[in-house]
Amino acid sequence: RLRTLSQRLRLYGELPSLYARRFSAANETRTSSPHDLAVKAARTVAVEWGRIGDLTFSTAPGSAPLPADSLAILTRELVDNACKISAPSTPIAVEITVEPAFWKLAVADGGSGMLPTQVREIGAFKQSWNGTARPAGLGLGLVLVQALARLHSGETLIESEPQKGTQVTVMIPSE
Repeated sequence: RLRTLSQRLRLYGELPSLYARRFSAANETRTSSPHDLAVKAARTVAVEWGRIGDLTFSTAPGSAPLPADSLAILTRELVDNACKISAPSTPIAVEITVEPAFWKLAVADGGSGMLPTQVREIGAFKQSWNGTARPAGLGLGLVLVQALARLHSGETLIESEPQKGTQVTVMIPSE
C-alpha cells in the first residue's frame, strides 16, 4: 500500500510536465489491445484486495486512443477505488466500449456511493465516504483519473447514489 501511495504522489507531482509533453508526444504509441491490459491491471489490484472473484468484465474489440501506461493507470485507480469502497463479495464491473467517436472505460461498484456535493468537491487530498469506516489513502485516485482523461482530451463522468454505488466512466475521443 505504501508503494502504491508513493506512486500516486509521484504521478500527481508529474501532472504539469505530462500536460507540457502532451503536444510534443504526437507519435506516442496507442495500445492495440485495451482489453488485455485493462483486465490485467484490474486483476492485479483485485488480487491485492482479495477481491478477484468480485470482478466482471465486458469488453469490445478495438484499440484505445491512449498510451498503454495511461490505460493501466486509469484502470488501476478506478478498480482500487471500487475495491476500497465496496464490501467484499459485491460485484465490481469493468466495461470497455469502442465507438466510432470515442473509447470508454467504465468501472461500477455497489459501494456506499457519494452525495452530489461530494462528487462536485472531488479534489486532491479530499476523501469522500458515506460509511462509518474512513477509507485509506489520500484522495488522489479520482483526481489522477480526471487529469489523465483531460490530458487525452477526454472526460470523466461520475454517477453515484448513496447506498447504491458509483460508476466512473472515462471517455476518450477516438481521433
